[in-house]
Amino acid sequence: MLDIKKRVKIDTKDQSLKRKFEYIVNSTGGFEIQPDDDKKPADLLIFELGTDTDHDFHVLQASLQSGTVNDVFLTSEKSDQDLLLQSIRIGAKEFFPQPIKDDEVKQALKKFREGAESGKRLKLGRLINVMGSKGGVGTTTIAVNLAVSLAGITGDNSVALVDMNIATGEIPLFLDIKPGYHWGEISKNITRLDSTFIMNVLSKHSSGIYLFSSPGTPGHEAVSPEAVERLLNIMRRMFDFVVVDCGQRLDKNSQKIHQISDTVLLTAILTVPCIANAKKIFKIYDFWGYPSKGKVKVVVNRYVKNSQLTLRDAEETFGQSILWSFPNDFQTTLAAINQGKPLTVIAPKEEITQSFKKFAATFIDRDQRTTKEERSLFKRWFS
Repeated sequence: MLDIKKRVKIDTKDQSLKRKFEYIVNSTGGFEIQPDDDKKPADLLIFELGTDTDHDFHVLQASLQSGTVNDVFLTSEKSDQDLLLQSIRIGAKEFFPQPIKDDEVKQALKKFREGAESGKRLKLGRLINVMGSKGGVGTTTIAVNLAVSLAGITGDNSVALVDMNIATGEIPLFLDIKPGYHWGEISKNITRLDSTFIMNVLSKHSSGIYLFSSPGTPGHEAVSPEAVERLLNIMRRMFDFVVVDCGQRLDKNSQKIHQISDTVLLTAILTVPCIANAKKIFKIYDFWGYPSKGKVKVVVNRYVKNSQLTLRDAEETFGQSILWSFPNDFQTTLAAINQGKPLTVIAPKEEITQSFKKFAATFIDRDQRTTKEERSLFKRWFS
């Protein structure tokens, strides 16, 4: 079988930098450097951004769209967030701040040569979709504290939290965090994204989870279900768990999220309107042809013993057992929300916090119960 090498074109303003890239490419193996006057399409362009970045990005986008180059690695003396975001938008695969590091470039080249993310056959992470039966039942509270509790068991870098409430996402408030990016900014170019770029635009919380926030404003409704699926599937290859706060959405994007989820947690409280609404959602699932009995599990929030409506009443209505019930501790939960902190920080010993920890443990395989050092995603994914 012929050993077909990837064709690489190097375009830098600085000749010494070009020679350095040439040395790294040649020493990596599996590549051939394309001469400057060769007009054939290149598999990879390594390009140095100059002072007129708007012009450079325009040229790069045109080259990608025309097929002159298939993929782009970028480098620049600057490495601010705006430049990174522009790089993401045009579909660059890698970004190397200067001075470049030989090992980082070589690692990226090897990954590209082996087929981007297909080179590592990692088990897909578990996608948990938290869905509200109606507004005000604590969907975001459950999504946030489940994610934090999972991270507390599995260690840093193993859990991601995605806010799919387009215009009303509140997760940053629950965690007192100001994200630099949201998924609406990169979703239009999602087909060209990889795990490296996504990791660069996620916001890390002190609990160890990574947040991908929602746009928080109208105008991103046109994001396609295919883009949402692509984003979440990439994240499943990056994290052991991806927890999605789907809010009360029942649109095409929500349908796609439901289809690819491993588990859907339909959140309810024991009131007649809420149970009636949840039953309607089950009918919608039937209309979608969704296998609700297997993947959809009902969790009850703010559960009070000896209430008029019982867990058994709800189970008879839904035709399935209640997976979990969280005790009613409105005061503690409200304090956590108002302070922008998870329950594990506000009230680590309270019953509500312990309930979340026990619930999270039901999702963890025995071999995942390891220390933070053993479970570092960066060591596992980027090594």
